[in-house]
Amino acid sequence: MFDRKKSRMQGQEGHCSYLVGSRSKGSSDVSYEFTKLSQAVEANIQKISENVLQMNRVIDEINRSDGDLEQRDKLHKLQHFTNQLAKDTSSLLKGLTDLPPSLSKSEQVRVEIPVLE
Repeated sequence: MFDRKKSRMQGQEGHCSYLVGSRSKGSSDVSYEFTKLSQAVEANIQKISENVLQMNRVIDEINRSDGDLEQRDKLHKLQHFTNQLAKDTSSLLKGLTDLPPSLSKSEQVRVEIPVLE
């Protein structure tokens, strides 16, 4: 998903310096992607919470009546939809963790690598 950016610097005493950072998109692209994914996660979590409340109401209805087949079917559909939503949300969260960090020059790490001759 992202490329490593390395720029070789003049080293001293048999070492090469590399600035290591991860960039494939500009900071604004990563920021946009982060916003888009985090808003989708937020919406999904809200919908999951609403579905749990609705499932509890349906369960109460089933317990009060003799377990109407229509209500059991409604509960099953809600459970299935909510499970799928939870899986989708998990994938979105993975997408958030896979985003490259937005590194400025001051945040890049300088790594000293000995030069073998």
